[in-house]
Amino acid sequence: MFFRKSLAIFFFTICFASISGSDAWAKRLALVIGNDAYINVDPLLKAVNDAKAVAAVVEELGFQVIQKNNASRSHINDGLTEIGRVMKPGDEVLFFFAGHGISVKGQNYLLPTDIPAIKPGQEHSIKKEAFSENEIITLLQEKGAKVSILIIDACRNNPFPKQGTRSIGRSVGLGQHTTPPHNAFVMYSAGLGQQALDRLSDEDDNPNSVFTRKLLPLLKTPGLSHVQMAKRLQIEVEQLALTTADRHKQFPAFYDQVRGNFYLLPDGKEVAIETFKKPAMNQEHILWETVKDSSKISDFEFYLGKYPDGIFASVAELKISKLKQTQATLSTPNLRSRGQDSEASTCEKLWVARNTIWRNHKYCFSTPRGINYFSNNGCFRNAKQAHRVMSKKNRAAVKALLKRERVLGCF
Repeated sequence: MFFRKSLAIFFFTICFASISGSDAWAKRLALVIGNDAYINVDPLLKAVNDAKAVAAVVEELGFQVIQKNNASRSHINDGLTEIGRVMKPGDEVLFFFAGHGISVKGQNYLLPTDIPAIKPGQEHSIKKEAFSENEIITLLQEKGAKVSILIIDACRNNPFPKQGTRSIGRSVGLGQHTTPPHNAFVMYSAGLGQQALDRLSDEDDNPNSVFTRKLLPLLKTPGLSHVQMAKRLQIEVEQLALTTADRHKQFPAFYDQVRGNFYLLPDGKEVAIETFKKPAMNQEHILWETVKDSSKISDFEFYLGKYPDGIFASVAELKISKLKQTQATLSTPNLRSRGQDSEASTCEKLWVARNTIWRNHKYCFSTPRGINYFSNNGCFRNAKQAHRVMSKKNRAAVKALLKRERVLGCF
């Protein structure tokens, strides 16, 4: 069976329209995270794709998006701090996480890419190294979020292997949520004790997980309340999962404490964004609207120069990183012609995993490849500093990855 051990938490904050009526023009913010490049647990394949796809859709719908891909604990903390800094009471907030997740003692946790390898008896480490689902909801509620709708694309296998007859937390899926706080909605991509499919078969080349591929078009469907959308997802995901050879059972579950109805698009409107009366934009927003679709690195560097701590700063850094990566790819020799595409792919994954460890410790890269892929923003200025803060486990992981690269002849 083809399962992805991931947790995707999704706080939809959309144009709110309660039955009794309310302020429909609150600011809408989104923090979107996708984690594939795990260091101490199995890496994933589609979490970053899921996050990118969701970010693109919600940005079209008017959300101010902060995106973090392959995020360590410190990077996730930075994202939460950033969205908390720009939030105002009454704002509507979206949080999307695609990656590994685990349920321990009734609590669901999101795992950053640098989560250590945790063994039975070390469950207490989860609380320090991962992010509690309840803590994230509480943070947004304390900041005054008007609506937090939590959708968790999770319920995968436990990412930590069993040791004998013992296991870290629940062996399959996530735990059931207790009653969510006021004006919060929680949805899971599978029911209690079920596994959520990553793909339907080895021949399934869809870039997104089974749940997310059904979620994306519903985000843009006009006239659906949050509960109607959840009901549609239940039916569509269940029907798609049953097309597998073993007729896999996957039926999303949800828990609703939102007062009234919450709509992504107004009733019957085909083009929702154009029908909204948007708030007047300040100078930062005007500049961002000018550069956001640019293919020039200099345009995003200009934005960062003007607004280094701006709302879209992390997005601008990501755009710069992607553009540099594209340029580096175009200048890299094509290995396929030498029949080395498989080896090259493996070498690339090992290189990314190894250097992600260094980047998570703020290592400054000296090679064009490292700088183009990871960038040197906010890094230490010498390797010794980065090496001093790296744990023994991470240093051992770097050595093991380096050894595998040498065995494969990657360099």
